[in-house]
Amino acid sequence: GTINTSTGVFSTLTSVTGILSNHNITGLSVDPTTDTIFIYSVHGFGGTNPGALYTLDPTTGAATLVGTQGVARVVGDIAINSRGQIFANDLTTDSLYSIDKATGAATLIGPLGFDIIGGGEGMDFDFTTDTLYAVLSHRDTPQSSFGTINTTTGAFTEIADFGGRVMEIAIASPR
Repeated sequence: GTINTSTGVFSTLTSVTGILSNHNITGLSVDPTTDTIFIYSVHGFGGTNPGALYTLDPTTGAATLVGTQGVARVVGDIAINSRGQIFANDLTTDSLYSIDKATGAATLIGPLGFDIIGGGEGMDFDFTTDTLYAVLSHRDTPQSSFGTINTTTGAFTEIADFGGRVMEIAIASPR
């Protein structure tokens, strides 16, 4: 869908089709090097089933499977940097992964150092600095922390605690 930035009104364009059975979409990001939309889905929210990466046709809503992987099984969100590299946070391992956009394979980067829970794991890049910003929900309290994630080590550094639950973020930066 689209959001009117003046009024905030959401307009549905089409439904997404082609997602694996019993999967929920948990991440969406646009590759700034190709303008390709990538989406990520997980089977339910747990278990041993693989997660999946797709490309998305915004006109038809058709998702095309890129690949599945069983390493990061409960990805909360994906973000793509200015060079087209995909990153994902995983709720099961509380870690950052890189996702191969040609195969969907996940590679561990490192632990976030933050015990996250489902329902608030938004990430986005500031393309002017290629800094990965994230909002992560605390497992033990109903609040979210805003900060940066080191894409070399996976470490999360808190900037602010929101005192409430925040579900998603977006960074407005030129590409």
